[in-house]
Amino acid sequence: MRIGALVPARISSRRLPKKNILPLGGKPLIHWTLDALLASQSFDDITVSTESDEVADVVRQRYSEREVRILSRPASMAGSNSPLREVIRHYLENRTGIDFMGLFMPTYPFRKPHQLVRACREINSRHILRVESVSEDEVCSHDYYHPCEGGFRRFLKGPASYFRYNSSCYVFFHRDFPEQTYRDRGFNINEKAYRLTVDWRENIDIDTGEDMATACEALNVTAQERILKPVVRTERDGWTLVAPKGLNADALFDHLGQERLADKSLPLLILETANPPYFMNRLGNSVSRFRYATEEGEYYLFSNKQIGATQNGQLIPVHYTQSRAMRLVATQASSGPFGGTFTPDSLQDYDPLEETLIHGGRVLLLEDLKRLGLYVEPYEYGLTAQEAPEPERHLRVANGE
Repeated sequence: MRIGALVPARISSRRLPKKNILPLGGKPLIHWTLDALLASQSFDDITVSTESDEVADVVRQRYSEREVRILSRPASMAGSNSPLREVIRHYLENRTGIDFMGLFMPTYPFRKPHQLVRACREINSRHILRVESVSEDEVCSHDYYHPCEGGFRRFLKGPASYFRYNSSCYVFFHRDFPEQTYRDRGFNINEKAYRLTVDWRENIDIDTGEDMATACEALNVTAQERILKPVVRTERDGWTLVAPKGLNADALFDHLGQERLADKSLPLLILETANPPYFMNRLGNSVSRFRYATEEGEYYLFSNKQIGATQNGQLIPVHYTQSRAMRLVATQASSGPFGGTFTPDSLQDYDPLEETLIHGGRVLLLEDLKRLGLYVEPYEYGLTAQEAPEPERHLRVANGE
């Protein structure tokens, strides 16, 4: 089985200009992906697809044509609205001997060569058509919201449902079964697919300046495990605050004020920006969305077909999730539209939109709490038992040691 690696790297980016060749840890961002691919020694072809001479020059400065090939793509395939499937098609048309291909966006710098080895071994030893990387399970029915006039609304309804977070860090598929063809031929999202579990570092995707800052911080803890700090419960005025140890709970309650705390019929939300692409990877390819998405929520998230076609995260509308580190809960649960229990018979009638508007005054945005000093970092770091410092361990694993 001949396996190829496609690295799409256009020069333009609105949120972080020239991000694919920006320096990270002393080398251009795209070099991180290419170094991992080469260290795995698992690919018959590694190709950078670009319209830019500048990107091509950055690649050629470090790699020979034998190691990494440059495929010049037409300018029509280099815009923010250019479908990614056309870039994939262009690659496969020019690499006819490839049976399987991996798609590696250069914005994920912390891929691990031994993970690439594992994925390629599964491709060669099992009858699978896809490899997808995943991380932890999430409950997402009631914790995701979209902004609207006057406040926020839930965009999912029904009983709590669990979704395995689907990362874009590692993606492989048979050349005859790209995503759309895979579905059109009757396969569902769970069939003939191997799930490759990834950690928090591998999931870092650099699309903004804030993402780049996160990646720079991660460079200092690559041989460590990120774990949650102890959680503390603080009760006041009929509310319970669950937050990481070290948060000044009294200051947060004082910021909320007696008027907001007195009304327990509606929730008090602590929202943070959701990590896109929430809807594409966790719901976008599943019939679950038709069952769980509210009508307005589905329109809000799925109406822009360009997002699915281009895989361009810049086109994803801003949406929010309940903070995974901090939560406010009324001591006595409300029996209104935001409380009570669900039954299968009530599923279709649940959450009429006019009843579920949460006024903006009931919402605390995590970014605002950070500015006010009402936030503590929920994670701490500890050495793992198995991991040695990078990149030496990866190179040893890739070489079979």
